[in-house]
Amino acid sequence: MRNPDPASPSLRPFNPAVTGYDPVQAWWLARLSALAYENKRRVVEELKATGFKSAAFVDSAGTQGFLAVHPGMKPHKGFGVLVFRGTENDWADILTDIAFLRTRLPDEPYTAHSGFVYAFKEVWGTSVEGLDTPAFPVKWYGSRGVSDALDAHCRDVPLFVTGHSLGAALATIATHYWPPRAMYTFGSPRVAGRELAGRFTQRRIPVYRFVNSRDVVTRVPFVFLGFRHVGELRYLTSRGNLLTGWKARLRYELGSLWALLVPLSLFPPLFLVSLVANAIFRLVGSRMFTDHRIAEYVRKLETLMP
Repeated sequence: MRNPDPASPSLRPFNPAVTGYDPVQAWWLARLSALAYENKRRVVEELKATGFKSAAFVDSAGTQGFLAVHPGMKPHKGFGVLVFRGTENDWADILTDIAFLRTRLPDEPYTAHSGFVYAFKEVWGTSVEGLDTPAFPVKWYGSRGVSDALDAHCRDVPLFVTGHSLGAALATIATHYWPPRAMYTFGSPRVAGRELAGRFTQRRIPVYRFVNSRDVVTRVPFVFLGFRHVGELRYLTSRGNLLTGWKARLRYELGSLWALLVPLSLFPPLFLVSLVANAIFRLVGSRMFTDHRIAEYVRKLETLMP
């Protein structure tokens, strides 16, 4: 994250007071999502170099991430960032991990992707946002995790939640349990059942969901299986332009047609359909995966910096 160039975006201050969408916040959080793929020593070195004062890591059952607290970039006040790590290099694992079952969230009536819920339960901990107050102190028993770290370090500072790929899915579930100032996700698959997606809308949690062009992971699991995205779509075109509103939705849906090539190209009973789909997939399919890389999100968002 370090860059000695005074004109570098990495030296532009992160303003936690902004309540709406902020391109500076988007770039910073994309960079932090990319940093989550590094080893812990590198993460600490980069966080220290960027002015963060503390970090807490989560690493359990294949789920990784970190919580970092910054004292503030003058003239702005301090803030915390919760980052979940995803999967971006093994495309077979990404598509295999996209199961088609939903299950209930812990202590909630809402459903979400069963694999993501399982991974979330492994690392979340026992603390409950807003339950422990000075007037009614609560003691926690059981495994400690991310929620306990938030309780200890982010009670008095604005929190931002982010993640890429499967990490974006975990960030979404975490945001339901511990509403932040805002959540920015990059290359997120569909996570929520219809009721949970509606709950996000009712609570008006600021969620900005970035999709980079043909990124295939953002198109699965399929809507007809009961899965939904949450938040406001921000669509990055192949040329690096940022679309919002109906233009973003239209481009996203048109791009989703390419995602159908994946199951069709692997379905031998429909031999002719499979043959044609496989031929098209070989010509254009590589973009579906390269567009998923967090480095591509970071590169395009940097060009959009004010």
